[in-house]
Amino acid sequence: MLTMSQINHIKDLSNCGYRISEISEKTGTDPKTIRKYLAREDFSPTPPVIQEMPSKLDPFKSAIQEWLEEDKKHWRKQHHTAKRVYERLKEEYGFEGSYSIVQRYMKKCRSVQTQKANLELIWDPGPAQVDFGEAEAVKNLVSVKNRIF
Repeated sequence: MLTMSQINHIKDLSNCGYRISEISEKTGTDPKTIRKYLAREDFSPTPPVIQEMPSKLDPFKSAIQEWLEEDKKHWRKQHHTAKRVYERLKEEYGFEGSYSIVQRYMKKCRSVQTQKANLELIWDPGPAQVDFGEAEAVKNLVSVKNRIF
């Protein structure tokens, strides 16, 4: 494997009109190697292809999504936790997978929900946002309610 400076030197010699045999003599590199590097344009490594294997949880994901959709109708303390989803899967469907699979899937689902829930407020120049309210303050040892904004 050649360094980038060696590859650039080979390409420069080729651009100057040197033949492969002459470049081989000057650099001490095999002619096959020189041909290989002259033929390539991109030297960045190719990332490995990761194939997703089917999960034991795949047949149950639709049921979990239904439970999570139903949770949106209830207040937050009543939502399903990963532990409760795991227990329900074992009881109702005879799920034989591990708790960590359910936990990772729930974490992924929750992150998608929180991304959708956040809204960035962008204000154009000129408009302003003001909050009104009352605050209690002590003035001359007397408690006074003041309006603030």
